[in-house]
Amino acid sequence: EMVTISGAVNYAGRYVLDNKKEKLSTVIERAGGLTAMANLDGVKIKRPILDKQIEDLENVNLNFVKKDTIKNSAAKKLKEELKFATIPVDWKAIMKDPKSRTNVTLFPGDAIEVATYNEGVKVTGNVLLTSEIPYSKGRGFRYYLDAVGGIDNKGWKKKAYIVYPNGKAAVTHSFLFMKSYPKVIPGSQIIVPERPEVVKMTTGEWVSIGSVVSSMALLILTAFK
Repeated sequence: EMVTISGAVNYAGRYVLDNKKEKLSTVIERAGGLTAMANLDGVKIKRPILDKQIEDLENVNLNFVKKDTIKNSAAKKLKEELKFATIPVDWKAIMKDPKSRTNVTLFPGDAIEVATYNEGVKVTGNVLLTSEIPYSKGRGFRYYLDAVGGIDNKGWKKKAYIVYPNGKAAVTHSFLFMKSYPKVIPGSQIIVPERPEVVKMTTGEWVSIGSVVSSMALLILTAFK
C-alpha cells in the first residue's frame, strides 16, 4: 500500500505506508522533510476517487439536459476530471501541533504534492491579459485585477475567486453594497469566470406574453362583473 510524494521535499518518490493510520507528517518526515524552497502554504494531497464512485458518476442520469451534444460534453467532463479529490493541508498548523485535524491519515494511492515557493500571483480567465504579477505585500484582490488591465467584456467580476497553493479556494462575498474580496498570498491564482449569456426575448415572444396578460386581465374583469 503505497503513497507518492513530489515537489519541494528532500527525497521525493514512493513510500510504503507503515500502518493503516499513518499520518501525513510522518511520511513527509521519512521523505527528509520540506526543502528550503518549499511553500509552507502549498502542501496538498490528491486522493484518487474509487472506481465504484467513478462508475456511479458515469451513470448519473443526465436526461435533464435536452441537447445530446451538451449531455455528451457533461458526461465527458465527469469521466475526465473527477478522478481525484484535492485535500488542502495547513502545514503551518501541523508544525505547531502534529495532532491538528489537517494532519490527515493517508490512504493507499494518495499523492502528496509540495509546491515550490513562488512570489507571483497568476491572474487568468476573462481578463484583458492573462499574466503572473509579482506579489506585493498588503495589496488586495482588486490590485491584481487592475494590474492585468481589468476584466474583459465577458468577465463576471463579482464571481471572481482565488485558488491557493494548497488547493483551497475562496470566493468574493457581497453584503448589501459592500464586497469582501479573498486574501491574496504568494503562489495564488485569481480566476475570473465568464458571465453566463442572457438570452434576450424576441419581439414576437414579448407580443405573445402581452397577449396572454391581456387575455387574463379580460377574464378577471369578466368574472367580477
